[in-house]
Amino acid sequence: TTIFPPYFVAGAIFSGFAMVQTLMLVMRKVMRLEAYITVSHIEVMNKVIVLTGSIVGPMLFWGLFTFVDNFMRQVAEDPIKVGNFTLLQSTQVGQLNYMLIGLALILLMVFRPQGLVGNRKEMAFDGR
Repeated sequence: TTIFPPYFVAGAIFSGFAMVQTLMLVMRKVMRLEAYITVSHIEVMNKVIVLTGSIVGPMLFWGLFTFVDNFMRQVAEDPIKVGNFTLLQSTQVGQLNYMLIGLALILLMVFRPQGLVGNRKEMAFDGR
């Protein structure tokens, strides 16, 4: 058993709605469908994208967290020794995992306070 199918479905909904909306906005202007595809339709689609995006973001964090944990557990199987001192023991993996994730979040807040995606000005294509 695995827990991946619900996340796959959430990611598929997220990317599917984003692609449909991208094409719909272009076709709305090109084919002059503003009377049929109104702003309220676009807003409802945006709400679905935000809802599924709030599922996909934590899923990516969980994937990173799991990868780092598994990687460090494999490193801890053959501990690195310097003299009589062991650098990483298997009992320290959980603590080090949380410390690395915390450090990554602190660095993200210091060097990228607007987030990974950025703000509206960074994402604008027209330079506004």
